[in-house]
Amino acid sequence: IPVFSLILDESTDISNTKRLIICVRFIDDNKVKTKLIRNSEIADGRADTIVEDFGKFIFLFLTSV
Repeated sequence: IPVFSLILDESTDISNTKRLIICVRFIDDNKVKTKLIRNSEIADGRADTIVEDFGKFIFLFLTSV
């Protein structure tokens, strides 16, 4: 059974731009690995903004597979 987790984190970069970072953490060859899968600019760090951007990412991912 594949085991993974998604990590979503809002951060502000040095130019004062809000960013949404999305990572996936999983086990590969008995080692825990973390991969960056998205680094996008967002308007603000509010929960509804983060959920909206994450929804767009999931839609793009699912329609490109």
